[in-house]
Formats: sequence, structure tokens, C-alpha cells
Amino acid sequence: MIKCNNQNRENILADLIPDLTPLIDVMFMLMVFLILTINQAEKIFNIETPKDEENISILNKNSSTIKITIFASNNEWAISDKKFNDFYILKNHLENLTDKNHNSKIIIYSDKKANVEKLLKLMTYLKKEKINNINIIMK
Repeated sequence: MIKCNNQNRENILADLIPDLTPLIDVMFMLMVFLILTINQAEKIFNIETPKDEENISILNKNSSTIKITIFASNNEWAISDKKFNDFYILKNHLENLTDKNHNSKIIIYSDKKANVEKLLKLMTYLKKEKINNINIIMK
């Protein structure tokens, strides 16, 4: 057994304790990386979307993103946080937004119980306007 006097023994114990600073630094960098690269869709209205059974993740947050919500009720639509009761008013508002942002990305949120005809009507209009950067969100 090695004998040490009291003064030297305190220094030896301090040297045996591992330095966790590099490990903590790496963990914080990993957390920051994961937080910055998270790919999450923002829903503005509380609607029930169909489930994504293929696990396709397609979104990134972008300032030029236009979010369109299709509700289950007959004549309810929304762009971002503005609700519309008429498709023609929605089209006019959408024209104004797409004129400002030519490269805008359109994300469509559709209620699970919404009529498919509403989605087809919107898609037909977007195709006619030659807007191709469209995504449909599912859970």
C-alpha cells in the first residue's frame, strides 16, 4: 500500500476525479444542433389531419411559406390566421400573396373530414396559376 501525507493525498484525489467539462460541452452542442434542425409543421387551427402512414417529412420553416387550411364545414377556408367563407375571396387573397412572393411554398392543411372536392378545387386553381411548390400536410 502506498502511504501519502495529508497534503499530497488531497491533490491525488483531485487528479483522479474525471473532468466532465468536455462531455457537457459536447452535449450542449448536440442539443443545439438537434433543436436547430428539427423539422416541425406549424398548425394554426385545431383540425384533425389524416395520418401519414408512409412517414414522409417534407417541411421546413420559411418566411415565404403560405399556409392554407381547409375546414370540414362547407365554405370555410383559411390562409395563415385569416378565415374566409368564400372560395373567390380566398383566391383573391392568395393572388395578392403569390404576386408578392413568386417563389412561395404553399402548405395545405386539410381537416380529416373535409370534402375532397374542396381540395381538388384548390389544387385545380393552383395548377391554373402555375404554382407548383405545394405540400399537403398529414400527421
